Amino acid sequence: MVEAVIWLRLGTPTRIATIVAADGTTAEYNTGTAPNTPAETLAPAPLGNYVVEPAGALIRAGGVAPFARTHGLAPVSPNIAYLTGSAAPRSPFATTFRVLDVLPLRPKAVDARLAELAPGRIDIKKRGTDIEPEAFRRRLKKTRITPGGPALTVILTRLLGEHRALITERVH
Repeated sequence: MVEAVIWLRLGTPTRIATIVAADGTTAEYNTGTAPNTPAETLAPAPLGNYVVEPAGALIRAGGVAPFARTHGLAPVSPNIAYLTGSAAPRSPFATTFRVLDVLPLRPKAVDARLAELAPGRIDIKKRGTDIEPEAFRRRLKKTRITPGGPALTVILTRLLGEHRALITERVH
């Protein structure tokens, strides 16, 4: 991600997140907020069916709250950029995961559940916790990769202030 600020004296300045795809196409999200105002925060909500990870460009542009409002989402916990809701937004500014299970943030509990699900691949993401994903992965002793199994993502985060591990699958 590259962060840039361009000031032009044309109209009212706003923060805009821009994503440039590998093929050169672009997508823009106008946050509707002035560059000199702090990013808005929203109240967190209980976990829904989906967890949404905003793109880095959207986070840096202060567009998480406007994006969440537009798509009926809310933060999973105060000061955490993961969002949650009952529907999966379709946007280049977010990666969406369907929640399969919510567990205490304990490697043994996560390991046992993953072993039952027989994943073909496991990605580990984190926000709001000091656990390093690779250190957490090393503590998964029972889980074996099963050829043809589902690609799963374990999200280590806080839900309304409580540390949890979410077992999810990416929505394409």
